[in-house]
Amino acid sequence: MKKLALALAAAACLSAPVQAVAQSKPAPAIESKSAKAEGWTSGKILAVAGGAVVGILAADIIVPGIMMKNAIGLIGGAVLGYYWYTNELPQPMSHRVSDADGSAKVVMTNM
Repeated sequence: MKKLALALAAAACLSAPVQAVAQSKPAPAIESKSAKAEGWTSGKILAVAGGAVVGILAADIIVPGIMMKNAIGLIGGAVLGYYWYTNELPQPMSHRVSDADGSAKVVMTNM
């Protein structure tokens, strides 16, 4: 009986409403300098998806015996579709961007 009374008292204390007070001033905005965001247009998405589909089909036809042929075809086709649309290879997540004055900085994208 003692344990039941203790459990009910603990439940009553924990179920009490908690009061919260809003801050009187807004939190300061953190200003961050970021590189231009790369926009994915519908044309670029279709080129990558189409390249992936063609890559899977080509890998299935050309390489019939390898276990990972679908993954290889998917990744290879998507990269080729991206290259066909933008005429540049995809950049890694961390790459160097050069400013007009010649200095370079490391930019982290797509994290």
